[in-house]
Formats: sequence, C-alpha cells, structure tokens
Amino acid sequence: MNALSSNGRRAAMQSMLALSATAAVAGPSRANEGGGYASVRRGRIKPGMADEVTRRVQAHALPVLKSIGGFRSYHLIHGADDAVMVITVYATKAAAEESNRRILPWIRENLGPLMAGPLDAVEGSVLLAAHG
Repeated sequence: MNALSSNGRRAAMQSMLALSATAAVAGPSRANEGGGYASVRRGRIKPGMADEVTRRVQAHALPVLKSIGGFRSYHLIHGADDAVMVITVYATKAAAEESNRRILPWIRENLGPLMAGPLDAVEGSVLLAAHG
C-alpha cells in the first residue's frame, strides 16, 4: 500500500511540475504557443527546514537569479513529506545555463546541508504557457 501511495504522489507531483513549468511564462488570462526555457528541480528537504530554505533562497539566491538577463519567474514549492520543487523560467536556454553556472555552487554549499537527498532536474523549452 505504501508503494502505491508513493507512486500516486509521485505521479501527481510530476503532473503538477509539468503544469507549473508551462504555466510560468505567460501574462494574465492568456495562453502562448511556447516561449522561454524552464528548469524544474525536485527533491526532499530535512524535516523542519522549509522556513530556513525559503529564507536562504530569498536572501541570497533570488537576487542572483533575478539579476540574470531574461529572468521570468521563480517558484519554490513545499509539498507533503517535505518534498520541494523549484521552477525557474528564463527567456532563453543561454540565460538558464548562465543561471545554473552562477547559482549551482551556492546551492550545493548553502542548501545541500538542508537537503535529505539529491535533487532531480529536468530542463527544456516551454511549449505552452498560461496564466489565469
């Protein structure tokens, strides 16, 4: 029963990731045919660390990410069982790669100790985006 329950949560999380990543680009109440490049990371944080992760990201990582040309959006999501997802959207793949180059060392050093395991990552072109 636990495996089924875990698989169900995983499927729901993956669906949410797909919807969140594609919904992160367009303006209010419209849909676009593509545009942008998204990075989606997911993993687990240690119990009780959500506020500290949020504080560190807001104070240190977010200013760096926002300073990169082409930044569009950043979403930090805390789910059940201390699952976390991060969705970052840039205008271009080059901007997303610059973001990774600049922020991944900081993440390893400053957020690594708060993580319960490694992050999974998916990156790709935004094919459809909608906000409503």
